[in-house]
Order: sequence, then C-alpha cells, then structure tokens
Amino acid sequence: MIPALLFVIFIIVIYFTIKPLLSKNIEIYEEGNDLKDLSNKRRLVNIFKQIRETEYEYDMGIISEEDFNRTNKELKLEASILLENKEDEFSQDSKNSKINLEENDKFWF
Repeated sequence: MIPALLFVIFIIVIYFTIKPLLSKNIEIYEEGNDLKDLSNKRRLVNIFKQIRETEYEYDMGIISEEDFNRTNKELKLEASILLENKEDEFSQDSKNSKINLEENDKFWF
C-alpha cells in the first residue's frame, strides 16, 4: 500500500514539474522598457539606501566630513539623473499616447 502511494505522489510531482515545459502557452516578456524601468527603480532605491547609510556613518563618526560631502554629492547627482530620465520618459509617453496626467498619478519607487 505504501509503495503504491509513494508511486502516485511521484507521478503527480513529475506531472506538475514537466507540464509547464510542454505547455504551448509560453509567455515571453517582450517589453524591454518595463524591465529597464524596474531596473532603474531598483537602482534608485539602492541609491537612497546608500545616502541614508552614508549619513548614518557620518553621524557615527566613521567617515570624515570630506568623504561624506563627496559621496553624498555623487549619490544625489546619480539619483537626480535617474529621476530626470524618468520624468523625460513619462512626458514623452504621455505626449505620444495622449494620456491624462491626472489619471496616472501613481508612481512606484
């Protein structure tokens, strides 16, 4: 009885493992802009975390004021460039597709 039960469980596991591979409904992610957008959002979040971390290290006295100012300036410049690119892309998309900006006021960062 136990070997038969184990065999059935084995067949079920194999079925659900192989089924997605043999499926004809394969979804290919073609929109590269969304992947780029997601990548930029992750970079922006990481930059904000780095800014917070450098502020913490400066407050703790781990890094000098000169290093803090240099690093903080570089990170804020990179973040502003990413945000400018995001705004430019959004304004181009809204002009091309004539989307009402008031309807799309949800941003994810």
